[in-house]
Amino acid sequence: MKLIEKLSATDEAFKLGNTIFANVILIGALIGSGVLSLDEKSIDPILRENFPREFDTNMAAFNKGMELAGR
Repeated sequence: MKLIEKLSATDEAFKLGNTIFANVILIGALIGSGVLSLDEKSIDPILRENFPREFDTNMAAFNKGMELAGR
């Protein structure tokens, strides 16, 4: 499990257009660091079902979190 020293999810979410995406960035970071034992395949249908109009931006936020976690 990789530890993340500092993650500015709110700043990264703002770059995506809305600070609400910080939550998905954090989920991506938790998965990317190994804290949560899920993967993109399990997150995709959840985001697609719950946020169909914002799916692409939510996936971008998730991927940003994964990237920030070094994955």
